[in-house]
Amino acid sequence: MSVSQPTSDSTILTRLEALGPYEFHRASFFWRWTGMPSEIEWTAPAGFKNDLAPIQVALWFTSGKAAADGDLRGLLELVDKFRAGLAEHLADLKHYLVDCFRECYEDQLEEFDRRRLADSRGKIEDAKILRDVQSIHLRWDATGKAIVRTAWIAVGWDEEHGIDVEWDEAGQITRPWRNLNSPP
Repeated sequence: MSVSQPTSDSTILTRLEALGPYEFHRASFFWRWTGMPSEIEWTAPAGFKNDLAPIQVALWFTSGKAAADGDLRGLLELVDKFRAGLAEHLADLKHYLVDCFRECYEDQLEEFDRRRLADSRGKIEDAKILRDVQSIHLRWDATGKAIVRTAWIAVGWDEEHGIDVEWDEAGQITRPWRNLNSPP
């Protein structure tokens, strides 16, 4: 049996629809029983157009009606807050991407990517790094004790893996590679 709506709450449905057409994925009874979340995805949500890359949004939430409605309200508030501060969030993401490239990728680039990105002096400008961003996949996950925001970013200089982004509870992007060699 296919479930066409994530909730019967008309207020929540209106808010979901305001972001544009979406897909709702609900796991089978067995997978819900094992803890698999339900998911709502937008491939082109309203209000996320920007100068970096297309943004997709996904919400993960528990499947029970009362829990799902509560999760969805909280998730939608966070999506609205992120969208309202989109320019600032994109500036943070751009800074993160350049840092990640410089600190984790630049010295290990394949020669093909180095030639493709570098100017005639062999220098790779920040703008070239950011032009290689292909898409941003934001996800808010309400299946744990706190809502977690993450992203996966498709980039040309690491097409196999892409770049993972995590935000801490204060809303700051973490840079886990900087903590690898730090003493506990």
